Amino acid sequence: MKKIIIITMLLSLCLMIMTTGALAQEPQYGGTLKFSMYSSPEGLWIPARGASTYDVNVNNMVYEPLIQLDKNMEPTIPRIAESWEFNDDKTKVTFKLRKDIKFHDGEPLTARDVWYTYTQIGHIDYEGTHMAYNSYLKGFDAFREDESQRGKALDYEAYMSGEEDYITGIQVINDYEIAFESTDYSSRMLADRVLGIMPYHIWKDVPIKNQHLAEELEKPIGSGPFKFEEYARDEYVLLTAYEDYYLGRPYVDELIWAIRDQEVALMELEVGELHLAEFDPNSYNLIEGFEELDVYNDLSPVYQYMGFNLQDPKLTLKTRQAMAHAIDRQGIVDSALLGFGEVVETPIVPFHWAHNPNLEGYDYNPEKAKKMLAEDGWEMGDDGVLTRDGMKFRVELLYPTGNQVRIQSAPIIQQNLAEVGIDARLNMTDWGTLLDKTERRGVPFNADQFDLVLVGLAGGVVPDQSAKYHSRNIPDGNYVGYSNEEFDKMLDDALTEPDREKAVKLYWEIQEVMSHDLPVLTLYSPNRLTAVSSSIHNVRPEAVEDNDWRAFGLVNIHEWWIED
Repeated sequence: MKKIIIITMLLSLCLMIMTTGALAQEPQYGGTLKFSMYSSPEGLWIPARGASTYDVNVNNMVYEPLIQLDKNMEPTIPRIAESWEFNDDKTKVTFKLRKDIKFHDGEPLTARDVWYTYTQIGHIDYEGTHMAYNSYLKGFDAFREDESQRGKALDYEAYMSGEEDYITGIQVINDYEIAFESTDYSSRMLADRVLGIMPYHIWKDVPIKNQHLAEELEKPIGSGPFKFEEYARDEYVLLTAYEDYYLGRPYVDELIWAIRDQEVALMELEVGELHLAEFDPNSYNLIEGFEELDVYNDLSPVYQYMGFNLQDPKLTLKTRQAMAHAIDRQGIVDSALLGFGEVVETPIVPFHWAHNPNLEGYDYNPEKAKKMLAEDGWEMGDDGVLTRDGMKFRVELLYPTGNQVRIQSAPIIQQNLAEVGIDARLNMTDWGTLLDKTERRGVPFNADQFDLVLVGLAGGVVPDQSAKYHSRNIPDGNYVGYSNEEFDKMLDDALTEPDREKAVKLYWEIQEVMSHDLPVLTLYSPNRLTAVSSSIHNVRPEAVEDNDWRAFGLVNIHEWWIED
């Protein structure tokens, strides 16, 4: 009898363990997700204006877009828009919106809010970096130059009554239909509809020029999976689950973006204080040894570059080309990236369909660099620093805190330039100060803002370079001050070319001009290394079949859950 009882107890215990194990795989509500980012956001919680990666991290959780990019970086995933349809010549697209979406304050989201989000981009007081999203729409230029709008907020009622034209290519049809129309075909028409939608009823009385100072930024309202709760600069951003999120309440109760440098982030990953962090190659072997972490090593659309202030008389074309030969970019990849990346000659990264693989580029050749500098009038001084017209070749290399590989590459660039007679002083600063020194949105561009800047960008599905290099975007976006009328036309032609083969040819030519003119020197494209706690379930990094790029994304963040 005792044996039977013991066996029965053991069987019951085994069954209980098996049942518990099975239940553990079912999604569970509760808990706090804790991610890291390496610099503080500006606090610009405005999707149409917030351009830093750190602000975008937060905005993507708080706000919901019309559509999202899929694993191939194509705009195919319906979000606020449940469907869309083009006219015959594809110059107009009409979106039908879902009727079950509410903002975090309970107000319904309608076409009025979509209209506001995109119309503000064309306002004369707009100082963000997304003008290219609307620049091809009908009536954009007229609205952008309308002096009567200066100092004003947008007035939806005046638009609906016909008192104000605003951008004629943005057309509200009814509460749940809105159309975007251009004069010619634009390959960006869908891809540019990925901005988070802002609530008109919250922002309607705020003049566009004052958005970045508005009290509405203290607790922004969106319709995304998480609600904004608190921001402690240099510490964290706290978000909480939105109960009425239209795709279902997120499983986790809270999401914290913790501001950590990479060394601290690694320690917190190891002890389970963080659930997700990107890390640099120097930590790869260490991270792989953490049993409780899943490690992702993916190709990335991000590229790092060194921008030149083209208003600086020292930085002539030949001098910039010489500097390109002076910098050992492969050395940076080998030493700072430990091979987890590759040298790139263009902002359109190698796996993109528009990438030009035939660019000659700039090999590492210090002797050639010295010769070119001499041809451009520079003479070597007794102190080892070049001089021209009585002026020493001294420059400041500006770069932000946070990214360890970029921080490691700055002294390499400094040493490379010193070897050819260029005295580069390093200036590492926070992201907000860097933006003040470079972009200075809406402020006339001048030679005193910066000399050289070391930053990174992420490319998109549309390879258009207008936002950063079209002359119409000086100083907003095109902060290096690059101006070339022929190049502007090439950008416009490529953007409006519906034939993919012809568009590829145009983008190849665009890259040839950029490689020659060097408004920026592209350095390298790093692999994206991400560590995620194995206690997090339903993480879905997707593999791209055509180019083996795995896009680690947070598109389904509302479905992530923490096991116990």
